[in-house]
Amino acid sequence: LLFLLPWMYYMAFVHAQGLFLCENNCLSGDYCNGMKDGKLFDCSLSEVGTIYPSNETKYTWEWADASLGSDQDLASSWMMFSYFWTSQFIVAMGQLVMAMTFVLWYFAGYDADQEEKVAVQTAAAEGEKIEPKKPVGCCYKLICGDPDNYRGNGLFFKGLHLVLYHVGTAAAGSLVIAIIQFIRYMVAKIQAQCNKSLTGTAKTIANIVLCCIQCCLYCLEKCMKFINKHAYIITAVKGKSFCAAACDSFWLIVRNIRLIAALTMVQEFSIIIGKMLIVMATGTLSYMYMQSVTNDAGLTMADQTNSLIGPTLFVMILAYFMADMFLNTYSMAMDVMMHCYLSDKEANSPMWATNEKAT
Repeated sequence: LLFLLPWMYYMAFVHAQGLFLCENNCLSGDYCNGMKDGKLFDCSLSEVGTIYPSNETKYTWEWADASLGSDQDLASSWMMFSYFWTSQFIVAMGQLVMAMTFVLWYFAGYDADQEEKVAVQTAAAEGEKIEPKKPVGCCYKLICGDPDNYRGNGLFFKGLHLVLYHVGTAAAGSLVIAIIQFIRYMVAKIQAQCNKSLTGTAKTIANIVLCCIQCCLYCLEKCMKFINKHAYIITAVKGKSFCAAACDSFWLIVRNIRLIAALTMVQEFSIIIGKMLIVMATGTLSYMYMQSVTNDAGLTMADQTNSLIGPTLFVMILAYFMADMFLNTYSMAMDVMMHCYLSDKEANSPMWATNEKAT
């Protein structure tokens, strides 16, 4: 909302541009500048003393030119590009926060374990004693919890802190998606213009060509969103920049294509089943509630409405959108766990997941 409300205001301002046109009985030109209805005015210096009543003046509003290439069209296109980039940047930051949190959960204690091994080796080589681990402060325990009690304590704040170092990664990935969406927007505008100006065979051919371009751009957008999502996960795992993370994620998928394909099918099937169960259960419970609960007069909602189908469908549609938002989090968690497992498998022997300190 912090972005959308100002954007809607400025978008309405761009599309509300225009000017008042004034028609009068003056002999030469328009001398209505600054005049308002209900007032008298002089026409020109050559007609001093000639005064016309304002009821002989007509004021009409004319919208600004919004054709392709006009100033308003350029301003509107810039506003749309800013919307595409900012909205995708917000999505990318959300994916990075989730990826960082899940990665920190999977590898919780890994860095401390590696530091402990190095400390033990260094102390053994130099004949020194290892100092005991400093206890966690009360404020840290109050806000983040004690990490020794549960591996998930404090991970969100750690993930949020690490995300601040990768804002550029989110900006780069969202820029790629925004450019593709902006091209689709421009193609749609050209298609609308062709439908207005062309007729007959030329219109049909133009629509076919532009529809094919839209389909290709749609597929490209979906592929880039898939690559971006996995690039953010690699950024969370290895701390790499966007381009390097995208390359690593691509080759990681290629090396484990069969495993990833199987897990992706199971994941998509689970998400679909989850959405269906949530929608059906919500619809059933809402229908039963509206049919059974009575008011002070002893009437149910079924007695006060013509049909419960409309309210039930509304509840089911709302439940679908809520289920989609929540299950997207589970989908991201599955993808991150898959990448963590594969990275752990390739980098560590034995795997960190099999370590006693990781359980």
